[in-house]
Parts: sequence; structure tokens; C-alpha cells
Amino acid sequence: MGRRRQCVGDPGTGLVELALAAGQILDRPTLAELTIHAPLVVATPGTALQVVVSDPASDAPAVTIFGRERPDLGSWTMHAEGRLAAARTMAESKVGAPGPAAQTLPVDDVYAVLTDRGFTYGPAFQAVTAAWREGSDLVASLDVTGLDLASHVVHPVLLDAAMHVLAVGGLGAAETPDSALVPFVWSVVRVGPAARATRSPRGCPRRTAWPMPSASL
Repeated sequence: MGRRRQCVGDPGTGLVELALAAGQILDRPTLAELTIHAPLVVATPGTALQVVVSDPASDAPAVTIFGRERPDLGSWTMHAEGRLAAARTMAESKVGAPGPAAQTLPVDDVYAVLTDRGFTYGPAFQAVTAAWREGSDLVASLDVTGLDLASHVVHPVLLDAAMHVLAVGGLGAAETPDSALVPFVWSVVRVGPAARATRSPRGCPRRTAWPMPSASL
């Protein structure tokens, strides 16, 4: 799992997947928006979670995710809130290997760079094995060996690793060199059929005041 300032935490993509799973059950498979308010710290002996959907029959039901460090003790903390939506038509995904004109990007030190910025990833999360720049796209090859992709709407490791390509492309840094940007607002998250098997996610970074990537899995 990701490690931030010696606190072991579940990645924000885990919260995204929980919301998407609730939407799948309710036939609201699009995560219209999700704002992460607080990181989810993984404690021993276990962390309790609640996913609450308000007015589930509505067109845009609210979803809220709560957690506490012990299943039987402590108060509940709201970690994320957002809205679900009905299925939307998806454009054809650009998932796949890069073209012959793609520029190969160095990845050997990507996790050392992220560690220097305060994020240490365990072996399962160190999934980027190759990356390319193709026009405005960043393409990454991920090693998902051992991940049970079929048991998830979209595996949190897969989605989190897809974000690492931004660091490879030089778009994941904050204003200071020893820090990194963290995705805490998600909009219009839709899962295509390839997401449970893909190894080559493609991100399309768009610069405004900060990088705002879209990604195809």
C-alpha cells in the first residue's frame, strides 16, 4: 500500500472503487463526482468501512464513504462523498500499445522519485514497467501479475498505477520539488469492459493551473 509520512494508507482509488461498486449494485454505474476529504489510514487489527447511498432510486443518488480505525471503537470519519449516475455512452477507448512514433520515457527511477516526494509504494503498487509519450497521450505498461482483476469493478492498484504515469511524464509534481499532486476530486468515472484486463492504460494530461488528466483503461 502507499505510505505517506509513515502512515500506511489505502489509496484514494480504493474509495473510488467502493463508490463504483455501490453504483453497479444500484444500476448507477457512472461515478459523476467524488471528493476525497480525508485519507483512509489502515490500522491494526482492522479498519471498518461504511458506504451509504442516499435516495438510491433517484437519477443522481448521493454516495458517502465513512471509516474508522477499529471496527468496534471510535467515531466514524467521512472520507469521501459524491454522486452516482446512470450509464452514459462511452467514446471508443484508446487503450492499447503505443504507435511506432511514440517516444519512450524512462521509468527506472519513477518510484524513487515518488518516494522522494513523500509516497513510498509497496511491491504490488510498483506496477509501471514501461511508458511512452504519443502526441498529447501518456501510455503506460503495467505489471498486474497476481491481481484479482475479475473480483473488482476496477482494481484500486490498476487505477492508482495508471496515475503514476503522470510522474513519469513530469506532470505529477507540485510547486515544490519534494512534494506531489494527489488526485482528490474525481469526475465522470466510467468503467469499460477492458478495465478488468488492461495492461496498457492511456492518460491524456491537460494543463490548466495544475494537471487534470483523463484516462482510458
